[in-house]
Amino acid sequence: VIAVDMPIGLLDRAASGGRACDQEARRILGPGRASTVFSPPVRPALDAASYGEALRINRETSPERIGISKQTYNLFARIRDLDSVLAHRPKQRIVEAHPELAFQALNGNRPLVNNKRTVAGRCQRTALLKDAGYHWIEAALGRPPKGATREDVLDATVLCWTAQRVAQGTACHVPKTPAYDSRGLPMAIWW
Repeated sequence: VIAVDMPIGLLDRAASGGRACDQEARRILGPGRASTVFSPPVRPALDAASYGEALRINRETSPERIGISKQTYNLFARIRDLDSVLAHRPKQRIVEAHPELAFQALNGNRPLVNNKRTVAGRCQRTALLKDAGYHWIEAALGRPPKGATREDVLDATVLCWTAQRVAQGTACHVPKTPAYDSRGLPMAIWW
């Protein structure tokens, strides 16, 4: 099982609040961490050549003219790559996961107050991972791979924890009954 912090399954028409899994994940995380869940673009916008074109396409798919952020647009290449991999390897077990949902679960389903970019936030997440058996995490944080931050290491590690739970059949996901996109990909977020 591979758990990725990228959207799997895309809407063809923009919806307020994004996919049902995005909305439910925000509800579970609560006011302090809900903003860490972004709404992905609609599939037709993925082939846009510019942010302006992607924004126009996304808006044209809904009466509410729902847009996308530049931050979302900056992820388009990675979203396209993942979407392509999933189209060619449908039997491979790749799931969408969200690090903050996983950290909240490791924290006894209690929200984490501190942002992961703060010292207190990194310390809390490091302690949770060590308690989960990832004793090497401090050494990994001391030497992140080239191009990665300490926060990236924390997120990747907690996604390993999520993948292990999916493989063992102990993971959670929202919604309970996932919807599928027009290509047959599930729209669910795991932790």
